[in-house]
Amino acid sequence: MAGNTPPPGTLHLSWRGTLDLAVYGEPWDVDGNVVVPKENDTLYALSLVAGAIFWKDHDGWPVTGVVPCLVILPLGITGTPAYAPLTQTIFAVTEETGFKHVLDAFTPTTGTVIWSRQVDIPMPSKVSRAVQQRPGLAVASGYVYVGFGGLDEGCAQYRGRVVALPRSGTWATLTLGGAHPLVIGQFELPEGR
Repeated sequence: MAGNTPPPGTLHLSWRGTLDLAVYGEPWDVDGNVVVPKENDTLYALSLVAGAIFWKDHDGWPVTGVVPCLVILPLGITGTPAYAPLTQTIFAVTEETGFKHVLDAFTPTTGTVIWSRQVDIPMPSKVSRAVQQRPGLAVASGYVYVGFGGLDEGCAQYRGRVVALPRSGTWATLTLGGAHPLVIGQFELPEGR
């Protein structure tokens, strides 16, 4: 324990709830609500005090079926969403049927979708379904940063990348070394490693 920080008290369960499917992204507090991303492409806001559902938005249909190397099934919102308090906007990426990735901007008060943009870009992956949006999102300097990697154990060739999109949802560009105007960095994992 650092400085004058008191030791934590006894932990106790305040409330319990049941929501659809699994949680891989980190739940977090936004304006007194716990925002929870779910693999069913659903985003929930729960009352921090009582656990009651304040709002929910089911935005897209997750990837289902038999997919090689996929350890999360169905595959929906896997990465931790981000919150921009200055603009009062929640950002989350849904992985949807057809292996497309959509960045959605939500209002924290009602869960209304402000805008949606597909963030997949053409790239020389041999197996496009090997790309997964799993890292947490980040918001900085007016941009939302979306990281992409590969499925379990890198079982197919893919190009990992970080895509930057203005918080407004417009397609302005930010290039810091990627081959596409929205890519700010990329790496490739060869087949068989």
